[in-house]
Amino acid sequence: MTSLSSKNAATTAPLQGQESQPRDHNASSLKYRRDVDGLRAIAVASVVLFHVFPNWLPGGFVGVDIFFVISGFLISRIIWDGLSEGQFSYLDFYRRRIMRIFPALALVLAATLVAGWALLFWDEFARLGKHTLAGAFFFSNFSLWNEGGYFDIAVERKPLLHLWSLSIEEQFYLVWPLILAAWWRLRLPFSWIAAPLGLASFAFSVWLTAGEPTAAFYNPLSRFWELLLGAVVGNIVRRGFSLQGPLADLLSTLSVAALVATFITFSRSTPFPGAYALLPAGATAILLLCSPNSGLNSLILSRRLMVGVGLISYPLYLWHWPIFSLAFIKLQGFVFPGVGAAIVGASVLLAWGTYAFVEKPLRHRRRSWATSAALAAAVFGLGGLGFLTEQQRGFVRGSKLEQAAPFLTQPTSVQSWLKELRTGSCYIQDWEASAHPESCIEQSRPLVFLWGDSYAAALYPGFRDLKSKFAFGFAEMTQSGCPPLADAVSNVRKNCALINNDILSHVRTAKPDILILAAAWVSATYVSPKTPDAVLAALRNQLDTLRSTVPGTKIIVIGPLMRWEPALATVLQSHIKQTGTMPPRYLPIPATNLNTTIRNLDARMAELVRSIGYTYISPQSYFCEDDSGKSCLTRMDDSPKGLLVYDDGHLNPPAATYFVSKLADVMFPQ
Repeated sequence: MTSLSSKNAATTAPLQGQESQPRDHNASSLKYRRDVDGLRAIAVASVVLFHVFPNWLPGGFVGVDIFFVISGFLISRIIWDGLSEGQFSYLDFYRRRIMRIFPALALVLAATLVAGWALLFWDEFARLGKHTLAGAFFFSNFSLWNEGGYFDIAVERKPLLHLWSLSIEEQFYLVWPLILAAWWRLRLPFSWIAAPLGLASFAFSVWLTAGEPTAAFYNPLSRFWELLLGAVVGNIVRRGFSLQGPLADLLSTLSVAALVATFITFSRSTPFPGAYALLPAGATAILLLCSPNSGLNSLILSRRLMVGVGLISYPLYLWHWPIFSLAFIKLQGFVFPGVGAAIVGASVLLAWGTYAFVEKPLRHRRRSWATSAALAAAVFGLGGLGFLTEQQRGFVRGSKLEQAAPFLTQPTSVQSWLKELRTGSCYIQDWEASAHPESCIEQSRPLVFLWGDSYAAALYPGFRDLKSKFAFGFAEMTQSGCPPLADAVSNVRKNCALINNDILSHVRTAKPDILILAAAWVSATYVSPKTPDAVLAALRNQLDTLRSTVPGTKIIVIGPLMRWEPALATVLQSHIKQTGTMPPRYLPIPATNLNTTIRNLDARMAELVRSIGYTYISPQSYFCEDDSGKSCLTRMDDSPKGLLVYDDGHLNPPAATYFVSKLADVMFPQ
């Protein structure tokens, strides 16, 4: 996100008669527009409220898209100024970018690192170091894209997550001045460049959003069309055209209404950016195209309060997320309304202080080249410090705790853990996959068939190890986010119903001796079935289907595992911080609403499955001292792989081996 000051925004190109003609010295200059700062205020307010109070504005994330269009509108005009005057300099352009972007960025990066050192555990601090490096060198979007898998940590636990949008802007401005300069020299109509580039970027965004939504969110090519849209509007306005009169009044009102509608009706489940981004981006473009004196541009966007918020929008954007994220981490996700209000207040206060005492004084310094060099050194130096922090794993090396708690300080990487689950073959994470390979079904008998989601896939190491003691064939067909229920819908899997129908056909053909259904059963990734009642109804239907499909098969249903929220490692780290002692092997399960739901569902599933005549296994009976969850196992041993679960509920291989060994008595009774 980029926020230009009113002084910079006033530096606009004179009017031109034709796109390919030189500057018309008799044309009047475009003036600073208060309504643009007011539009910034709407954008930053929507983002802040979406983050801190997500239920208020479920679609507030589109504020970033508003910023993209504004940025393309303003900064492209600044480039045109230099080109039209024959004075454009790449070095001067990037110097100005440094003077505008780096002061607040350096301050926020430094403050976040200091706060992280004081508040975060070493693995969290190491991750913060990685994101500091990415933010300082403007590749946060690529870093987060690579992390954005199914097993990635919650976004709220990444204090510099919001720098992805700033990275996309700076990546755009690495290439856009070159393109504009080439266009200017060739004296071609601007539409010849903007139209094909913008349409290609938009089409790519729509295509990528449908297939790889995480990639589409962070890929700069799927966002560039929004900046280009702003540039197109900027080119139109600088040539002397703007919407006036009753039509402008109507369009201004409708555009603000459209933005408000997106804030209210869009949500995290909206396929975004893609075609849906056209509504906020298009509404922003129309508002920029309207005269500042028209409709709501004048009545609302130009008001003093709106303009004031717009002027601090950039530092406000930078400050609010680290404050919220650190509060979220320390409060274990319980950010109550009072805390949220304090976060917003602190963010506004810091943003105003940054604008008044850092940005404005630096902007008016005479030795701007020396200042910009110092600012660049500061930001890139902080990036280097972030790199060192990551490499030193949060500076845990050499500590006594590293030797005492290898299960915390030497965690298994997600790549090695996923490899043990046969990811990419019999356990699939690919968004568009709709079937498993035939090789996932062995031909030996008796045949044990495992069907379920990632919680089922985590059991595979246990079945692999069990084969050293019992002779049996094994079949596994598992997929992230899809419970083994007909018509299941997931927000991390495109083809749940297709996959499950295919698995059912394999079950019908293979006629396994033992069929095991395992899943989280309660998960935020489930779109349907969503509630415990819906899960029970779907499970009953599935068991009735299986009774008629494979009547001779022994069916075992494994219930939900209690969750160590936000993650078992974090729970143990908190215990060490609070008590100063090593955590015992058994600890109480976090008393969350989710665990209350799981406990109740576990009991109801047991009653349902047993009433039908099938076998039900509750993991709690193997990992907890009693069904209440008052005291449950945290680790199998004190090795790096010894934690019971990898995250909050997926079993680690040693735990899976232990659990499946206990199932052997049920599967192969003597």
